[in-house]
Amino acid sequence: MRILLVNKFYYPQGGADKHVLQLEQLLTKRGHEVAVFAMQHPKNQPSTWSKYFVSQVDFSHVRLGWQGIRTAARMFHSFEAARKMDALIRDFKPDVAHLHNIYHQISPSVLKVIAKHDVPIVMTLHDYALASANYTLYAHGGICEHGKRGRWWEYIIHRCIKHSLLASILAAVDQWWHDRTKPYERYVGTFISPSRFLADVIHDWRGASLPITILPNFTDTVPLRQWPKDGSVVYVGRLSHEKGVATLVRAARQINGTIHIIGTGPEEATLKALAAANGVTNMIWHGFQTGTALNERIAKASAMVVPSEWYENNPLTILEAFAAGTPVVGSRMGGIPELIREGETGALFPAGDATALAATVNGLLKDHDRLAMLSSGAVAAATAHTPQGYLDRLEGIYASARTR
Repeated sequence: MRILLVNKFYYPQGGADKHVLQLEQLLTKRGHEVAVFAMQHPKNQPSTWSKYFVSQVDFSHVRLGWQGIRTAARMFHSFEAARKMDALIRDFKPDVAHLHNIYHQISPSVLKVIAKHDVPIVMTLHDYALASANYTLYAHGGICEHGKRGRWWEYIIHRCIKHSLLASILAAVDQWWHDRTKPYERYVGTFISPSRFLADVIHDWRGASLPITILPNFTDTVPLRQWPKDGSVVYVGRLSHEKGVATLVRAARQINGTIHIIGTGPEEATLKALAAANGVTNMIWHGFQTGTALNERIAKASAMVVPSEWYENNPLTILEAFAAGTPVVGSRMGGIPELIREGETGALFPAGDATALAATVNGLLKDHDRLAMLSSGAVAAATAHTPQGYLDRLEGIYASARTR
């Protein structure tokens, strides 16, 4: 099968981009022909299709003025993206187009072009952008449900996007436009959601029933169960407010074990200052890690903590922990409870509750028999998220899309 993957980033900028890069490799190994459409960027992986990539654009520093207006207009329609997509399709002649994150940098302008060539469109949802212009549903330090069901003006009133009036106005116009033109509803034949929670939010916020298939993420992490558990706790992820790391820092003094923090982000300095102010001495900051060093740290830990305070979708870090035989303590937020089965693969706690987090972690660390049972359960759970099983289901979705 000839498959066109479309995603705005072609380097591991985030979990969705890592997923797309891994998916390209898996599809190629399975014998499919794969082409890629993305945005140009210095960090991009090499690609034979890069001549079709759209020019780089940065929406984080849009300013008033003619250039700012041109940049903002690309959120709604990119003539360059439409033109280059048309050329790529004529060259590659795909059997199916599998879209991922195309918002803003690529824009929905490519949808009509793909449909014009009678290429069926499948789209994986990685966040809440189809429901809200505030695609994380998080603002001002908490869950943000402003803008629900077309109330676009609420973004402006509450400055939901980056605390910025201009960014919130652009987001409001973006949602107003897409609510009226409905490009995704018109052209996408099948949506894929990695979690039931995300699918339910999309249906609730849009007030309509869309063709969404639930297909959880996969993990390609090789199990590392040969490493003995060392009684430590590990956090892996971005150091930003919505990830709940501050709650973990506040819980640290009550946790009877070393806490390894792996990752970087905008709140790194603030979190380290919070740890110092709270007299935390059992927390080690490793910065960014990948490959063997990361996998070994996850495998040696007795538990991983996922303290998110936003609506996580289907966190890959949880699957990576399971594959390494590491139970997970996670907050009851978003799609996290769909992955963590209490008493089988880990435990859950109320988001933002440092005392409950510490008590939950300590309850696991002191019970070695329970830890061993949860470790075995985690490995068993990982077998339900293998790349092979994921591809089998995805190929079925592709085949179904082609018959419509």
